[in-house]
Amino acid sequence: MRSLARICSSHVTHFLRNSLFFGINKEEQLAAVGIFYFKSFLSTSAYISDQAKTKLLLRDFIHQSLYHPTLGYFNRDVPVVGHLEGPINYWKVYCQEEWNIMINKKYKELQVSFLTPVELFTPWYGYILARHMLEHRKHNLGMEGQPLVIYEIGGGNGTLARDVLDWLRDNRRDVYEQTCYTCVEISTRLAAEQYESVVVKAGHRNQFKMLKGSALDRGTWGGRDWSHSFILAMEVLDNLPHDRVFRSSEGSAWRQTSVGLCRENDRGSMESGPWQELVEELSDPLIQRCLEAVYKPPTFEQRLDQKFNKLLDFILAKEGPPEAPCEVLFLPTGCMTLMETLHDVRPNHSIIAADFDYLPDVKIPGKNAPLVSEKVNGINKDHDTLYVPWGKADIFFPTDFEALGQLYRDAGQHVWRDQQGIKIETAHYQQGAVMKRYKEMVHTATISAFNPMIDDFLNARFFMGDTMGRVQHGSAPGAVESVGSVSSVIADSADSTMASPVKLDHPPHRETAALHGGNPLSSSSRSATTFSAASEGISKRSDIGGSTTSVVQPAPLNTAAAAAAKAAKAAKARLLRQQRQQQQQQQGAVLPDEIGLPAWARDKLLKLQQVSFEEKSRKDEDKGGK
Repeated sequence: MRSLARICSSHVTHFLRNSLFFGINKEEQLAAVGIFYFKSFLSTSAYISDQAKTKLLLRDFIHQSLYHPTLGYFNRDVPVVGHLEGPINYWKVYCQEEWNIMINKKYKELQVSFLTPVELFTPWYGYILARHMLEHRKHNLGMEGQPLVIYEIGGGNGTLARDVLDWLRDNRRDVYEQTCYTCVEISTRLAAEQYESVVVKAGHRNQFKMLKGSALDRGTWGGRDWSHSFILAMEVLDNLPHDRVFRSSEGSAWRQTSVGLCRENDRGSMESGPWQELVEELSDPLIQRCLEAVYKPPTFEQRLDQKFNKLLDFILAKEGPPEAPCEVLFLPTGCMTLMETLHDVRPNHSIIAADFDYLPDVKIPGKNAPLVSEKVNGINKDHDTLYVPWGKADIFFPTDFEALGQLYRDAGQHVWRDQQGIKIETAHYQQGAVMKRYKEMVHTATISAFNPMIDDFLNARFFMGDTMGRVQHGSAPGAVESVGSVSSVIADSADSTMASPVKLDHPPHRETAALHGGNPLSSSSRSATTFSAASEGISKRSDIGGSTTSVVQPAPLNTAAAAAAKAAKAAKARLLRQQRQQQQQQQGAVLPDEIGLPAWARDKLLKLQQVSFEEKSRKDEDKGGK
C-alpha cells in the first residue's frame, strides 16, 4: 500500500507541474487533479497486476514498454516528440545539403527522439490537411454545410490541431464555428502540451476537446456516435503493438510468440527482465484474424527479387537486413484492434493516416520487423532485440499499406457482418503526391527548388479510408449510443439472418432516408440506402428475437411501364437520327445509308463529312472577307 501511495503521489506531482494547462482558474485545476488522481489509481492498479504476471503476449509486452502509465516510453519526463518554436523559413534554405545540416542541428538542440513532418512543415502541413478534409467531404461525401467533427489519435504536441483550427478560423469561419476537434491521447504529459498549444496559446477553447485514454479501448470514446467524423492518425500506426508468428517451412503450422521471465532468476520482473522467448501454438483469435487478413504467400517474382537483393548486397559489400532461420512475420494486431474499435464506435468515418512504409537499419529478422532505438548522449543507438527494459527505447514498425487496406476492410466486416449497402473504400498515396495538389507546397520549397515536403520523406505515405452508409434507426442524426445497447434493424427480407457485431445485441441497419439528414437523392446518400428513395415498398411488422423489426419489401416491378419507357426512348433516338440526316442533306452531304456501309463506318463517315463541311465554310468566309 505504501508503494501504491508513493506511485500515485508521483503521478499527482507530475500533473501539478502541468496543471496550468488543464485549468485556467483554481477550481478547474482542483477538479482536474481529482480526476487525474482517480485515473492514476486505476492505472497503478493495472501496473501492480502486470507486475504479478510472468508471461505476456508480445503485443502486450510492447504496449507496456511504450505506454505504461509510469514506465512507458511516451510517459517519460524527457520529451520524446520534438517541437519547433516557429515555422522554418524554407525560402532562406539553399539546397538539400543545407536542409540536412539544419535538421541535424535541430535534433542536437532539442535532444529529442524524432521530429515528425507535422512539426517540420508547420503550419503548411496542417493547412493542407484542413483543405483536403473540406474538399473531400464536399466533392466525395456530399456533406457540405454539416458540422465538421475531427478526432486526432496521438496528437503529439498539439501542432496539427492548432494548425487545422487556425486555417479554418482564418479561411472558413462558417465551418470553424461548427467544428469540434478532439484529441485522443494516452500520454498525460503530451495531453498537457496539447491543451496548452491549442487552447491556452491559440485560443480554440470552444472547438477543442480531449479524451484521455487509449484509442484502442472502446470505453475511451464515450459510446457510439453515428454522425460522420474524420479520424487523423499521423505517425501512430508505427507505434502500435504487433505480434510475432513464425513457421519452420511452407505448409507447416504457424506458431505465436510470448514473453516470459527467465526461471533461473527469481528477482526478475516483467518491466526490467531478464526475459525469455516462449513458443506456443497459434491460439489467439486476434492473431488468427490478422494473419488471415494480411498474409499472402510470396510470389515467384518476389522470391526472385529477394535473391537478387541478397546478391547485390554481397557484391556491394553492404550489410542487408538479418535473415531469419524460418519464416517470421510481425503482424499489426494493435492496428487491427484500432480499426475494429473505429468501425464500432464511429460507424461512419473517414480515416487519414500517415506513416512510413520502409525503415532503414533494422537489425531484427523478420518481415515488417521493428526498429528498436534509443538516444544515448544525443546519438541514436539501435538494438538487435525487442526485449529491452520498459520505456528505455522507442519501438516502431514499418507499415504495409496494401495489407492495411485489406485489414481495414476486414475489420469492418468483423464488426458489422452484414455489409450490404455499406460503402468502404481505401487508397494510399505517397506523401509528395498528396502535397502537390495544394498551393501551400510553395512555402516549403528551397532556393534551388528542392522541396523537402515533397522530395524528402520518400518512405512516407498517406492511407485514406471511407466507411459510409451505416444509419441508426429511429434516432436523430448524430445521436450518441452507448456501446452495448439494443437497436432495431431494417432487414433486406423477412427471413434475413442478423449477425451481431462486437458488444451489440443487434447489428446496425440501413434506412431509405438520407444519411445524417442530407438529400435522399444525393449521390452520397444513395450509397447508404437499401432501396432507392423513389421506389415503392411495403412495410410489415414482425418480431425477431424479441425485438420489433421493420421489414421493407420491394414492390413488384411494373413491366408494362418499363416497356413503354423503352419504346419512348427508341422513338426519341429515331427522331434525333432523322433530324441529323436532314441537316446533312441541307449541307449537301452524301448519306452513308445510300451506299450500304456498316453502322460504325457510317458514323465515322458522317463525322468526317461534318468536319470537312465546317472547314470548307470557314475557308469561304475567309475568302469573302478578303
